[in-house]
Amino acid sequence: AYEWTGKGLNIMDAHLGECSSATAGDGGVGGLYPLLARLLRYRSLALESLPVAARSALVASHRPELAGRHTTAVLRRDADVSAVVLNIMLRDLLEGDQVEQAQKLLSNA
Repeated sequence: AYEWTGKGLNIMDAHLGECSSATAGDGGVGGLYPLLARLLRYRSLALESLPVAARSALVASHRPELAGRHTTAVLRRDADVSAVVLNIMLRDLLEGDQVEQAQKLLSNA
């Protein structure tokens, strides 16, 4: 399931990149952002089903990507992706017992 969500996110990113470079603004792809949010959530759920040893390395590798996605979602004023990414980041921080970092993230978001 994790591989499929990764492939789906790659396809979605490629399509959004093509549409944004071909036209100015959002290029009429605003309807795809809820699908992007859902794919991110599915990937997070797939990661949670993996063994702890494999999951920790993957979660750490996704943190910079999630931060970038949150920034772009906020700049796009996309509440769906922003909320999903913030939720994923908070879950990861709380799972790692980083309560202070989670509180800091919430206060700055």
